[in-house]
Amino acid sequence: MLQPKKTKFLKPHVVVYKGKANTCNKIEFGKYALISKDNWFIKANQLESLRLLLSKKLEKKGVFQFRIFPHMARTKKAEGVRCGSGKGMVEFYYSPVCNGTVILEIDGNISDDEAFKILRQCNYKLPVKTKILKKE
Repeated sequence: MLQPKKTKFLKPHVVVYKGKANTCNKIEFGKYALISKDNWFIKANQLESLRLLLSKKLEKKGVFQFRIFPHMARTKKAEGVRCGSGKGMVEFYYSPVCNGTVILEIDGNISDDEAFKILRQCNYKLPVKTKILKKE
């Protein structure tokens, strides 16, 4: 699964999800994009399931580009451990997503109907509400 090779901090503080996206908010690499409408986070295994779905559906007709990467770590203490004695170990990696962040882009030799159908299937695998945009 996706995870960073090296991080500055092993166990970062929790991120507050507020406001609109300042970066990664415009379609740059493809014709169609999946854009988040909520402030939340997307886990690495959810991005991996998107990658498998897209590689299966697009085959050789199109290409896809992820615009987010899971670089933040979420920690959790073991079951039955009392309070104190430091922070827990890393449980999973995630990518914080703000309102208006482009999650992924699709380009290639596919029709509008096919692209919207594929991106709608991608929408079901994500924990945030999304919308599909076409580059004009």
